[in-house]
Amino acid sequence: MHITPRHPAVAAESRSAEIRRPTLPRPASHEILPSGLNRVREILMRKLGILALAAAAAFAVSGPAQATDLMETMDTMASTPMMSDEYDWTGFYMGVYVGVQTDDGAEVGKLVGFNVETGNNIVFGAEARLGYVVCSGGCGFEDWNLIGRVGVDINEGLLLFASAGVGQQFFFGGPYDSYRGVYGVGLEYAASDNWSLRGQVEANRYFGAPSTAWYEATISGIWHLR
Repeated sequence: MHITPRHPAVAAESRSAEIRRPTLPRPASHEILPSGLNRVREILMRKLGILALAAAAAFAVSGPAQATDLMETMDTMASTPMMSDEYDWTGFYMGVYVGVQTDDGAEVGKLVGFNVETGNNIVFGAEARLGYVVCSGGCGFEDWNLIGRVGVDINEGLLLFASAGVGQQFFFGGPYDSYRGVYGVGLEYAASDNWSLRGQVEANRYFGAPSTAWYEATISGIWHLR
């Protein structure tokens, strides 16, 4: 018997068909896990769902109350002043100051005083100052002053005042200088219940020689004892 050989391409196609495997459907992702792990996964998903519902319910119940508390806190903070609405200047105080003089001198010093605020925002005070002056020519001396003040609180913690008193200087290595009159004006701002900042300008004239005068501008930081 004569057998006709197959064409090589037909033979190859036949062998490929014989070894080709059927395509199986791909399981879902949760079916890949063993049955025990699938059970754990279902329990976890159920618990997470319960927690989410509980959190949503809690927020729905307490959310308005918490929002109200937050608004009240913000209103309280906004309405809290840095100092009392009605500032009172009455009391003792102490401080330090720096200044410059028209005769080319610079001064640093300390001060203590007492204020009394009466009706109509009128303030009376007395003050003692001790300063140290250095001249441009190299001289130096102590400078003390006893000052009286009267002023008016023009805007709850903003004091406009006039001052007048006496002073004397003691040159280092020399005698005391002549007495002189001191007078001036100033403005003092209460930054808080315990601290204020003052700026003032004063004129100095010797009693025996009123034509001899010089002027001084100072800035003071003051602590009020409450």
